[in-house]
Amino acid sequence: MKIISLNLQIDNKKLAKVAQFLDAEKADFVFLQEVLVEDDINAADKINNLMEDPFAHIAVDKVETYTTSKGRTYTQAQAVLVRDKLAEVATECLELAPISGDKHTRISQNIQINYYHDEADFPPHPELPSKTYDFANVHFGNRADSWRQLKDTIEHNNQKWRNAIIIGDFNMTRETLMKSKHFWGAQYKSSPEFAQYTSFPSSSEFSQIDFCLIPQSMKFVNIKTFEGLSDHKAILYEIDESGDSDIFNYNLPAKIAENTIL
Repeated sequence: MKIISLNLQIDNKKLAKVAQFLDAEKADFVFLQEVLVEDDINAADKINNLMEDPFAHIAVDKVETYTTSKGRTYTQAQAVLVRDKLAEVATECLELAPISGDKHTRISQNIQINYYHDEADFPPHPELPSKTYDFANVHFGNRADSWRQLKDTIEHNNQKWRNAIIIGDFNMTRETLMKSKHFWGAQYKSSPEFAQYTSFPSSSEFSQIDFCLIPQSMKFVNIKTFEGLSDHKAILYEIDESGDSDIFNYNLPAKIAENTIL
């Protein structure tokens, strides 16, 4: 599985370049944050229309409309692009509890992607999905306690969805993510533990804030970053879905356990 995450940046002027990048990488799924919506036209659709080999499905969920200090009004959204035309895509928005000092609305765009049996499959049950993927496309608040929104996302998904892949702009440092590992480490593997990479190059403190959490039953194969498309780098995650699960053998490292976020 190849998946891409990119905080597009609201006022992005490089949509054609993003389209060329997506054409070149041929990802199965793309997750976008800060998708500008103007006059009912959104940046995700614009990108797809510029592609030579466009995605078959796009699901866009509006987050909020707000006015900047200069008086300009923006509507922003989060979006998922799915390549396979045989997929069925459903989304649900979870509005996350606000964190202190954050003026923006934050959501988890929860996504279920179903693939159905071919008619030649046996047993022939075309009405039942043969494969299902669950994702949470997130953009948390850029505050010290953004981990609370990650916790809410995981708890919601565990109640209603399957073991979803959580991907996007976490807006937290690697250190903060690791301090919160006591509530997700038994269930997930994290991209910053697999590889060191920069996703937000303009900040030294917050240089790595875009992450991916995958179920323990999967494993990362490769992580690559691409610059010049936004103020964030695009991140390509290559994931092996057949990885051996060590969920029942997981032990919280003592060094982390001593310094966790409650």
